[in-house]
Amino acid sequence: MDLDDKIHKKSSSEGWKERIFVPTVIAGVVGGATGLVSKYRKICGLANISTTYAANFAIVTGCYCGAREFVRASRASEPGDLINSAVGGFGCGALLGRLQERYKKSWPYSKA
Repeated sequence: MDLDDKIHKKSSSEGWKERIFVPTVIAGVVGGATGLVSKYRKICGLANISTTYAANFAIVTGCYCGAREFVRASRASEPGDLINSAVGGFGCGALLGRLQERYKKSWPYSKA
C-alpha cells in the first residue's frame, strides 16, 4: 500500500451517521407511531405509551447498530457484511437480555 492509498482510504468513523444515527432516529419515529396505534394507549395515555415505544425502539436499534459497527471495526470488514449483522444482533440481544435479568423469560436468551 503506497502513500496515495493511505491518504485516500476512508477511516472507519466515516459514514457513522448513515450506519448508526439515521437508523436510530428512524426507529424512534417508528416506535412513536407504533405507540399511537397500541392497544395500551387508553390505559397508559397516548403521550406516555408513544414515548415509551419510541425510546425502546431507539435503544434497541442504537445498541444493535453500535454492536454491528464494533464487530465491523474488529473484523476490519466492509459495512454490508452479513456476519457483522449476525454477531452484532446476537451481542445486542445478549446485552439487552442481561439488562432485563429480573424477568425470568429473558434469562434463557441472555446466556452468552
